[in-house]
Amino acid sequence: MENLKIIESGNAMILRFSGKLDFTNADDLEREIQSLIGTRKLNLIFNLSEVTFISSSGIRVLMVSMKIAAGYNLKVLFVAVNEKAKHLLEILGLLDQIKILETEEEALSFLK
Repeated sequence: MENLKIIESGNAMILRFSGKLDFTNADDLEREIQSLIGTRKLNLIFNLSEVTFISSSGIRVLMVSMKIAAGYNLKVLFVAVNEKAKHLLEILGLLDQIKILETEEEALSFLK
């Protein structure tokens, strides 16, 4: 997928999203992430630093991914969440359900 870059590091996969996360790519992203979780079984770090827009469809992809990861007893962390995305997560009442850190390095350290 052109708006998703995946990097494995230790016990985690860093998923760097870019551009829009909306109805135009949500289904493809969800399938890709579900496949990654099921085959690699690594903790997830969602890097949202290059996301320019996120809709409810994009949020759904992230939340469904978290639920699937939890089924494998995997942790999911968010890094570099911009203010617009953070505001949307706050409005939806999701901030207390996710762990947001500033950098990928901080997230990798947290998972050790």
